[in-house]
Amino acid sequence: MIQKGRNININLNIEAITDDGMGVAKKDGLVYFVIGAITGDEVVCEIILKKKNYAIAKVVDFVKISEKSVSPHDLYFGKSGGSPLSRMKYFEQLAEKQRIVRDNFDRIAKLPNVLIEDIISMETPFNYRNKSVYPCGYKDVDGDMKVDFGYFRQKSHEIVFEKESIIDNSENWKIKCAVSDWANEYNISIYNEKTGRGILRYLVIRTNYKNEFMIGLVTNADKLSYVDDLIKKLIDLDISIVSIIQDINMKKGNLILTQDTKLLWGDEFIEDKIGDLSFNISLPSFFQVNRVQTEKLYDKVVEFVINEQLEELSKVEEKNCNMYEDEKIEQFSNYKNVDKKDGLNCEDIKTNKNNRNCTNEYENEYENKENYLYNGKNKHLNNLHIWDLYCGTGTISLYLSKYASVVLGNEIFQASIDNARQNAIKNGVKNVHFEAGDCAKIVPLWLEKYKSPDVIVVDPPRKGCDKIVLDTIIKASPRKLIYVSCKPSTLARDVAYLKDYYKVEIIQPVDMFPHTAGVECIVRMSRKDEE
Repeated sequence: MIQKGRNININLNIEAITDDGMGVAKKDGLVYFVIGAITGDEVVCEIILKKKNYAIAKVVDFVKISEKSVSPHDLYFGKSGGSPLSRMKYFEQLAEKQRIVRDNFDRIAKLPNVLIEDIISMETPFNYRNKSVYPCGYKDVDGDMKVDFGYFRQKSHEIVFEKESIIDNSENWKIKCAVSDWANEYNISIYNEKTGRGILRYLVIRTNYKNEFMIGLVTNADKLSYVDDLIKKLIDLDISIVSIIQDINMKKGNLILTQDTKLLWGDEFIEDKIGDLSFNISLPSFFQVNRVQTEKLYDKVVEFVINEQLEELSKVEEKNCNMYEDEKIEQFSNYKNVDKKDGLNCEDIKTNKNNRNCTNEYENEYENKENYLYNGKNKHLNNLHIWDLYCGTGTISLYLSKYASVVLGNEIFQASIDNARQNAIKNGVKNVHFEAGDCAKIVPLWLEKYKSPDVIVVDPPRKGCDKIVLDTIIKASPRKLIYVSCKPSTLARDVAYLKDYYKVEIIQPVDMFPHTAGVECIVRMSRKDEE
């Protein structure tokens, strides 16, 4: 161990990687989490935080470069885009992610023998992100402090300024330069986390399958000066910009996007596709960041939902399947006339002025949808009733709709539900219904009104499901439960809670986030009394 001023440096051999992308080493009874290291590295580290049982450190020098590293090991230095595994060969990344999933189900879920399929890889794992978020800060340029956009360094709010990124759209740097030039030209102030003062907080860029761009500026103020000059700089770029939006976030904390947005130029939405479905996406709405891998993910969800029925469906002549389309529409034809006291009708869901026309269209399109929903008269081959919790903008709900007679989707954010309804109309899907509200409150209402679903699909945020939601799922008692998660540790925790009631049949990892330690997983579970 080497003393260096106040800091303590230590030599470590990296044994593994966490699902946050930090190297793991053990020495003298302490576990070290090391920023900038990968499995197989021997490094000199500076300890930046020390607790009783663990410490956090960062690499200051390499004694030995891992054989798992790309060559040279700094190949992507300066353009990693906050991707901690960019130093690691891609096939080695996949092996690490497979190990991470297995380790979490061994340690947390206590399921050492559960079936985990090989991770689904990405053919071209570069420049895949369709949404990027850049924090704003000051960069030293020849002694002058200039506004620029970058990425937060791991486990800190220190901004790393990089022009390009191997995971972001290759055109994003043009937008970053234009916005920073505008901010520097007009002395637009930068938000200070400590004082709560300053205007610019983040730059958000969305792109789609046509390589069109939506640009969002997150500000600590309602009014933004010199907007016309900003718009001119952006639309003069040699890229296709369809939308420029201001997101007003005047709250302290780590929340980036709010529901308080203002259209500065162009369209309210950007259109993207998954499979043969099209989706209108607003700036704050959730949408999977990797379009290519999302289609693989959703195809696997479909397979898990209908499993043994999939083969049967493929054998049915198309004309026979079409016989049931009118019945699917008829089954949903009386949905709206429910009791207002139940809080389930569209009129009880208020929308903002920007979505009023679409909501009226939604209500007209789905007029009189009621109890016919679950009266057993549907003869569709896949007479499945599916509930999609944490449904976001309705992507999974709509993807599953052609394999089910009824899909109900729930999401807490009204803006996302507005998007979901618009997307249902946009795609001509008539056997879905979306409800805004707290899942733990909406699902009990559904249980009172309808029979239990055949399948529940959940796709929660990284923190996983709240205990009350898991209890609600257990009470709903679907035959099948499909859990989609981007965080193996919280997924394993929730599976451990559910495993007394549900048997884990199979786990499918999907590499949705190459060059990061993130890994998406789909778990198929069946009710134990169905065995």
